Amino acid sequence: GSQEVVNTQLALERQKTAEKERLFLVYAKQWWREYLQIRPSHSSRLVKIFAQDENGINRPVCSYVKPLRAGRLLDTPRGDCEDHANLLCSLLLGYGLEAFVCVGTKAKGVPHAWVMTCGTDGTITFWESLTGHRYIHKSTNPDEPPVAEQPKPLYPYRTVGCVFNHQMFLGNCQPSDSVEVCVFDLNDESKWKPMSEEAIKSVCAPGATTSLPPFPPLCASTIDASVTSNEIEMQLRLLVSEHRKDLGLTTVWEDQLSYLLSPALASYEFERTTSISAGNEEFQDAIRRAVPDGHTFKGFPIHFVYRNARRAFATCLRSPFCEEIICCRGDQVRLAVRVRVFTYPESACAVWIMFACKYRSVL
Repeated sequence: GSQEVVNTQLALERQKTAEKERLFLVYAKQWWREYLQIRPSHSSRLVKIFAQDENGINRPVCSYVKPLRAGRLLDTPRGDCEDHANLLCSLLLGYGLEAFVCVGTKAKGVPHAWVMTCGTDGTITFWESLTGHRYIHKSTNPDEPPVAEQPKPLYPYRTVGCVFNHQMFLGNCQPSDSVEVCVFDLNDESKWKPMSEEAIKSVCAPGATTSLPPFPPLCASTIDASVTSNEIEMQLRLLVSEHRKDLGLTTVWEDQLSYLLSPALASYEFERTTSISAGNEEFQDAIRRAVPDGHTFKGFPIHFVYRNARRAFATCLRSPFCEEIICCRGDQVRLAVRVRVFTYPESACAVWIMFACKYRSVL
């Protein structure tokens, strides 16, 4: 009956899909042969047309990118640079930019993936998905005599083998795959060998079975930032007091000093998320007023993406500078700690902690 009709239909669709995938594979092999004929050294470039998904299925890389609206921020900060680059590229495409994932290497030949956007004025910007850093790319012509000593590029990328997004895949066929001398004019087929956009569409367009299911939208954070900040702060106070007690030291907390650390933590997170440096002059001035003449102030800020106070404290103690503050000895030692939790969608959060101490300097 009707089940047979459904089964037949499904079998037909599977057959169609398999045929499309087979044709794409044939095309990809043909494209690769042509790419190698340009220059034998191309065989060592990082040109990845397929990548395995989490189920071990090989998919065309273009199927991992699609324009996304305020993307599905990962609930757990898992995933490697490729996952992050795919996600960032998808978000930037969703915001209407021309974005590509770049596959290549960073220092010491370590394979890496990052994102590139092409401005309407031709500006090429690299985005490091793991840190949020952005770099403007200016290519240097290797054949021209250097006008002045070229400044070393700030970006960490060394070579680029290919770039792709949801519609395009291009292999770098310039004489050198070095990022420094690379020209990112993607329309110039003597510099970038394109794959047929039709071929990509046949297997990566929305609705093609190799394309991934749509992402669910974002969930708002359920974490109460101020409650969580206070909880972590109280736990850290206890941990510091216990740690000092084991060393035979008493602990005197100065609440006002702890409170003064708040604006600094807010400006650190602002700077981390926007790359805009918020001046810290007011913070420094407030600290100067709070620390009398003849006293020394030391502060140590640190940033985590988890909310486990014990784990954070153990990490802090491994920093010699922080350990020096927590284990401070001297005359009139006062300690301070401040925690600020910044919440993001999908229960992701940034936790900033600052330990500080002031004490009377003994010459």
